[in-house]
Amino acid sequence: MLLHKHYSLDFIMKSKIRHIRRLLNEAFKKSEEERAWGLYLTQYPNMDEKTFKPFEEFYKPKEQNQAVEETKTAEEILNNVKELMNSHSWR
Repeated sequence: MLLHKHYSLDFIMKSKIRHIRRLLNEAFKKSEEERAWGLYLTQYPNMDEKTFKPFEEFYKPKEQNQAVEETKTAEEILNNVKELMNSHSWR
């Protein structure tokens, strides 16, 4: 997404890591917003006066959920990984 919309590969290769990380974060956020917009458009025809939400309200909880995920401790993350590993049957 980052390369095909705004920047050339040459620009990316010459940039500092911090700058690239910021650009990637922005590109990811924009991609998530576009995905949410597509989902919103599929739900919009089924909304009525009682269930209608503007897109800003529809999209805002998604941003809050991401912030909550980022505040997990390392121990919580490791426990989640262990649970996932134990729940999968390996062959």
